[in-house]
Amino acid sequence: ADPWELRGDAERAASQRDAARRSYRRALDLDPNDWRLWYDLGVTSRGAERREALARATRLNPLAREILGLHGR
Repeated sequence: ADPWELRGDAERAASQRDAARRSYRRALDLDPNDWRLWYDLGVTSRGAERREALARATRLNPLAREILGLHGR
């Protein structure tokens, strides 16, 4: 999953949000229990997908400050 996460990070940095979401989803196919991947997907998503991704990240790591700061946006 790490190479897909890194690819998503690079795509996000290049403002390629759609490509980044695809890469993060691919990484999640390989490792659905990594809260960071759900967080990354949430950061690059909007609407229901954003809420669902951040909720999943929160369930996996309820103490992550990164996630707590994004809820409700």
